[in-house]
Amino acid sequence: MGYWNGNLAIADNDAPTREPLEGRNGLHDNDICRLVLERCKTAYEAVKLIGELIEKYGHAFIGQIYVVADPNECWIVEAAGHYWAAIKVKNEVAVRANQFQITTKWDLASPDLIDYAIKMGWCKSPEEFNFAK
Repeated sequence: MGYWNGNLAIADNDAPTREPLEGRNGLHDNDICRLVLERCKTAYEAVKLIGELIEKYGHAFIGQIYVVADPNECWIVEAAGHYWAAIKVKNEVAVRANQFQITTKWDLASPDLIDYAIKMGWCKSPEEFNFAK
């Protein structure tokens, strides 16, 4: 789904995850899109808000991919549960369709993302971490 507020566009896309989700306690992707369009003027502000909301409330039912763009820049945020990673799209075309694609490099992310993955047993070290997996 995609939304536009005159300066900022956001689209979201479901992605499967093994991360436990919050069910009724978490935010639905439409809630996040609405809050972004109400509160943000730039794509960077949107990424920061998405990260804050995910860290605090988590996702309700499934992992999500958000693409946010303003006239000057575009970002992709991939999120599962209370964790997220984001990349800035730089002079390229980027496409996402129901599958995480951020692996070992990102521009912004949850501060404890890798520590959490190690704690869950999904990897043994920072060098082994891969967000998409």
